Amino acid sequence: MRRHPLRTFAYYSASVLRAVAVVTIAVVGILLKADAGDFVPLDKWVQAIQHQAWWIVLASAGVSFGGGQVRKALGPPWVWASVESVLERFHTVAFPGEALSHEYRVTLFKHKRFVWWVWPWRSRVWPWGLGRAPWSGWLVPVARSGHTTRSTNVLFLAPDDALNAEGVAGQTWALWKRILVKDLPDLSADASDANVKDYASRARVPEWWLRYRIRKRKVCPCCLCGIPVEVNRGKWGVIILDGKAPAPIPEEGHFYKAYLDLIPFFLDQILRKV
Repeated sequence: MRRHPLRTFAYYSASVLRAVAVVTIAVVGILLKADAGDFVPLDKWVQAIQHQAWWIVLASAGVSFGGGQVRKALGPPWVWASVESVLERFHTVAFPGEALSHEYRVTLFKHKRFVWWVWPWRSRVWPWGLGRAPWSGWLVPVARSGHTTRSTNVLFLAPDDALNAEGVAGQTWALWKRILVKDLPDLSADASDANVKDYASRARVPEWWLRYRIRKRKVCPCCLCGIPVEVNRGKWGVIILDGKAPAPIPEEGHFYKAYLDLIPFFLDQILRKV
């Protein structure tokens, strides 16, 4: 997730390297036009820089570009912290009395056209699933409420065709509307074949995926709500609220309005500051 210490370290390291690379290019450009004799006793160093200027500039340009791409991929940590603060507010309003429970969560997913890796594999011979590829379109978790549930690697296939979209998240993306699924079977109490089939059909997830989560003792929510996330009038991703109780998620209300106002604002800030 976004607030992992390594991600924060990577963002600031990329920023420093990018700044150093830009300064290096500027210094080399100045020294190319200078007389090495004016820099005694550093004249030999200046001459060496002048002779190797082409690869120094090339390497610095690569570092600058790479640093920019890392910053763009990660986004400013302080803005992501604000996003997670809003998700925390959603959590307290949507699930009153369950602020500390790991069985009630609010997760923000970003839609990506291309992902390098998925887990678990959709097929034994092809990670993304038969007939699918890294560029099929996926929803990737980028922020989540809570302190004990922030780490997650679950993602969903999200092509533009709703028939092949995975889960409530994928359906929300493909249909681009709020989707609420209530009263799903409690698989932690009864993971019979009938309940698994019923859950998979209503939540639009593969049965093998559910059985994998059951084996790993992961939460299988009894209610799910998907909300589209639009930034600058364009499709960006979705928010998923999920809970263990049969139907604790309310219909559209104040928390929904807060989402409409705050989440796109902070995401727009991320896009502007990378």
